[in-house]
Amino acid sequence: MEINEFKNQLDAMLGDKHINIKDNKYFNYLDELRDEGSINMFGASRYLMNKFDLDKHEARKILSDYMKQ
Repeated sequence: MEINEFKNQLDAMLGDKHINIKDNKYFNYLDELRDEGSINMFGASRYLMNKFDLDKHEARKILSDYMKQ
């Protein structure tokens, strides 16, 4: 699968649920988790899901965007 095709499928799947990278409440929370050093950040999507009542796809998108910054 081409990367653009994957992005298009992800866009279609998330629809209006796209997470604005500039919405820092998620990134601030992830910074706190990272600074605590108590979890493996690759598992942080579960923490996002619980804290902000996100679904799996939203949480993974936020975490992916966070790790790319």
